[in-house]
Amino acid sequence: MSRDRTAPKSGHGGLADRFRRDDRGVSTTLGYVLNLTVATLVVTGLLVAGGDIVADQREQTVRSELQVIGQQLAADLVAADELAVTADGGAGDTLRIERQLPREVAGRTYSIDLRNPGSDQPYLRLSATDTDLTVRVELTLETPLAESSVRGQQILIRYADPDGDSTSELVVEDA
Repeated sequence: MSRDRTAPKSGHGGLADRFRRDDRGVSTTLGYVLNLTVATLVVTGLLVAGGDIVADQREQTVRSELQVIGQQLAADLVAADELAVTADGGAGDTLRIERQLPREVAGRTYSIDLRNPGSDQPYLRLSATDTDLTVRVELTLETPLAESSVRGQQILIRYADPDGDSTSELVVEDA
């Protein structure tokens, strides 16, 4: 293999031409840059995918915990309903059930809304803050339920006439 060893025509121009034609170090540098680019893309993809998995897992945890809290409160409301029906309206302010609920679910506070849509079945709607995640728990009660909203922690269920209309209802409020 012969190389063109002609003398440069003027000054340093021949040296520059020789460096332009010299490709001996290109493959090592190019390989390094390509490997670095591929590694960066792989790590970025793993971080994005891992973040989505963590977010999905957290959402499932919040939903599950809200469901458990809703079922616990529903069980207490059913027990209060049975006591009120058994007392045949004579329970007055003597029927009181206190329940200690968690303050947070998966690091988020939550609220519990008690809804009584009239002709439909009453239900609990539990919502975690800073998210659109809600859980609905249906209730089967014989006693009317007063609509209200409470925040976790210590709550009180009582049988009373909260609006003065001579109709006693199950009332849920913060204790």
